[in-house]
Amino acid sequence: MRIMRTRHHITSVCAGLPDPNPHLLGIIRDWARRRGRDLPAHWEMSRPDERFARFCPPRGRTHPLEFRTLESYRALIAEIGEQFQLFSGAGYTFSLWRGDGQPYRNSREMRADVRRNRRLFVYPTSGMPPDHPLAAWAAPGWSWNDVFRAVHDLVGHAATGFQFGPVGEENAFRFHATIHSPAAIPALVAETRLQNCWVNFGPHVRDAQGILIQHGEPGYIPPPTRPYATQKAFSPVAASVDCALWRSFLMDDFAEITQGCP
Repeated sequence: MRIMRTRHHITSVCAGLPDPNPHLLGIIRDWARRRGRDLPAHWEMSRPDERFARFCPPRGRTHPLEFRTLESYRALIAEIGEQFQLFSGAGYTFSLWRGDGQPYRNSREMRADVRRNRRLFVYPTSGMPPDHPLAAWAAPGWSWNDVFRAVHDLVGHAATGFQFGPVGEENAFRFHATIHSPAAIPALVAETRLQNCWVNFGPHVRDAQGILIQHGEPGYIPPPTRPYATQKAFSPVAASVDCALWRSFLMDDFAEITQGCP
């Protein structure tokens, strides 16, 4: 297989990643290049802005049948399906986790399993709204949400070294977004960046005055024990997709519109 023969010659892809996996990065780069995209030559880490995070969490009702939402999820499903099959063909195995708790204590354990064994355990989906596009079955026993979790863990975390915390998740989203089509990006934003904003900057990690509770303060919730965000299928506003727009809105005092938002 041509991909496997060339993989051993890859020594550096996307410099600046915290813990790069050259084998995975080669597979990802090949997939992206066949679609007219590529990985950046150097990665610049970014931290989620607290004001941005307060503006971005999904609010209100889900809109899974709205045209823009449905089309974006269709594009995302098609693309993660291709990526899942490519990783499987390259020798990576995926299994739904049937044990107690999470399959890995942290991202380091997950990356080590992927690197040493080319194996990934996926925490299975439960309680997902049945009308969510990712709730549909991709294969016997596997929903598209399970497939998405597997692919995102490989692309966003195992290939790069980004951790599961707020900074790692933001960079995992940005990295995964580099290889996807514009049509798939809104759904990817809803399933990654915006959920990260809620988990790590939502009301459950703030005090009565709306200030983030810091480590060591009463009421602090460690990241591994924070509740998951409710999965909502919708078309995100442009500012939550493009941070340049968000910064522009801030300069125009757009932040006044969001005052009092939860």
